[in-house]
This record gives sequence, C-alpha cells and structure tokens, in this order.
Amino acid sequence: MPAMNIAVIGAGMAGVTCARALAEAGLDVTLLEKSRGLGGRLATRRVDGAAASAWRFDHGAPSVAAADPAFLAHLRALPAAAQWQRPSAPGSDEWVGVPSQSRLVGELPDAVQVVTGTRITALARDAAGMWRLEGEAGAVPGPFAAVAVATPAPQAVELLPPGTLTGRLGTVAFDPCWALMVATRTPWPLPWSAAAGDIAGITADHHKPQRPAGPGLYVLHATAAWSARYLEDDAADVAAALLDRFRASIGNGVDVVHAQAHRWRYARVARALGEPCLVDAALGLGYGGDGCLGDGAEAAFLSGRALAARLAAALPRV
Repeated sequence: MPAMNIAVIGAGMAGVTCARALAEAGLDVTLLEKSRGLGGRLATRRVDGAAASAWRFDHGAPSVAAADPAFLAHLRALPAAAQWQRPSAPGSDEWVGVPSQSRLVGELPDAVQVVTGTRITALARDAAGMWRLEGEAGAVPGPFAAVAVATPAPQAVELLPPGTLTGRLGTVAFDPCWALMVATRTPWPLPWSAAAGDIAGITADHHKPQRPAGPGLYVLHATAAWSARYLEDDAADVAAALLDRFRASIGNGVDVVHAQAHRWRYARVARALGEPCLVDAALGLGYGGDGCLGDGAEAAFLSGRALAARLAAALPRV
C-alpha cells in the first residue's frame, strides 16, 4: 500500500495546526502554501530600507484572544508568544507574536514537509484512490492518501471537486477588510480614537512587547462596509482615503513618513459553518478553517485540530 502521505493546503492557523497534529499521529505530511511564509492572516509586513529596517506592521490579525484551554496551552508553550494589553483598551488581555504574528502558529515537526510559494489549482483522485495535485507550475509530487484543505471557504469551493464538500462550504461567508499601515516620525500620545465612522480599529504596533523604539507604527482596519464599497479600488487611492481618516482619529498634526494599504478579501467570518470541520472519510478529503466555528485564530486552531483527528481516524492503518 502507498505511504500515508497527507497533503494540507493552506498554512494559516488551521492548516499548520492540522499538519502538526497529523504528524504527531505518525503520518507524513506535505504542507502547501501559496504565500512565501506561514501564518495566513496572522501576518506581519516588514518595510525594508535603511531608515525602516526595523519597521514591522501586523497588518492582518493585530492580536488574538484565547479562552479555550487547549488554545491557551498552545500559546503559553510558545517562546514567541507574549501577552499584551492595548494602551487604548486598559484591562484587555490579548496575545501577540514576537517579533511577528506568524510565530503564533508555532513550530512544525520534521515529518512535515513545507512547500511555500505554491498555489494549488486542482486536485483529482486517481484510479487507485490516491489524490493528485496540480499547481500553477505543474504537478505536485505525490500521490497523497488524503487531502486537508484549510483555505478560506470561498477559495476551497473553487478548488474542491464538484459534489464533494462544496455544497456545505457554500454557506460560509466572509467580510473583506482594507488595512492601512502607517509610520509616523514619533509615536502620537494617547488618548486618541481607536474606532469611529469607517474605521473598525487602530492598533499601535510600537506598543507591543519586544518591539524596537523608534517611530510610531500603526495599523488601521477599515469597517467591512467601507472595505466592500471600495474593494476593487487601487491600493494607492485606498491608502490616501484611509490616511485622511487616520489623521482625523490620531491627530491632524501627526507627521506621517510611510503609508501603505493592503486588501484582505477574506478577512473576517460573517457566517460560519457551525461545526468544527467537514470530512468525507470515503474520499480521504477534509476541510477546516475559521469559517467552520467562527472568526479568529482560536476558532481556526480548534478546527484544524478537529480536522486532523477526523481525517487520521478515517485512514486505513498499515
């Protein structure tokens, strides 16, 4: 019988958690990610250049909350995770990655082969019941006894073979979000308005643990309604519009030295599936992600763990 090599598509919190759990169950895993690194929306943008060599913007999820004991244990075990209270929200208790948000997904065991910069465009099951994957650059070395898809649900619906898990996933909906990354010559003193009008929130990244002293580093997230209205606009135009809103919230006298916009097409879960994951045991095919249980890294972690358990249980043992 072919080796039990499992493909996991998508390396956000759900995908990495699933890959780690499958490897810990004794399976060989190939983790495939279209971007250059892991983390998905637990993302950090580094601005290079002599004057900005230490600028890092957590332009995806600015922080994560944890209530589930398993997720709390995961975060507490990470040397690269730190608790943080927002200056604009005294009493808040959140977690951030050090020095970047992607560190919150944790480390992967050697049994996981990580392949980044590879967008999977098709998957099909051959006559022997094994999965073959196609990427933009051609076939992905395999075959695979099972496939776990951990991308945003709308992307998964486009990828999965018709008639598999697509019907259920079609009910999951996401809201978009435009993010603005801003550097100011010096940090602007509190108090300032963190959310108003078209702004869902502003995070002062320079206040986070173990961030270097220097300029003020801020990430503004627009509301879902504003982001949807201008979703297809040019990023430079969006940056200019959001910068006006940033100045109005922080202070019109702020000295901005850098501003850049980033679009998250699938930013937050608007309508969840309502169960931890989906698995077709007969096909060796599964789906997990924060679209299953709700919004946020904790929901993605729990979904990825559930997906690995159900998929591993469905595989024949050799």
